[in-house]
Amino acid sequence: IPSTITYISGFSYTNISKITIPSTVIEIGPRAFVNTKITEIEIPEGVTKIGYEAFSGTLLETIVIPDSVNYIDSFILSYCTNLKGICQPILLLTLKRVR
Repeated sequence: IPSTITYISGFSYTNISKITIPSTVIEIGPRAFVNTKITEIEIPEGVTKIGYEAFSGTLLETIVIPDSVNYIDSFILSYCTNLKGICQPILLLTLKRVR
């Protein structure tokens, strides 16, 4: 992935199992990694938004969300049956609720 990218998406339903997100990324788009084989991901400091269902249905076991994230859309970790731990920012401005 080029180091000039600021928005990442489009990996859904691929066989990707590992990815390094560049430190230039500020937004992970909706459904960016749906149903991939990713087991771990490092979200760099600087990302501010994680879109709808970004990691839904992946094989993630743990995820660390940096303090720079201030918006998390709904269902970002739905159907992540291997998930054992989540570390999220202390100050999260918007966490979209499902009604």
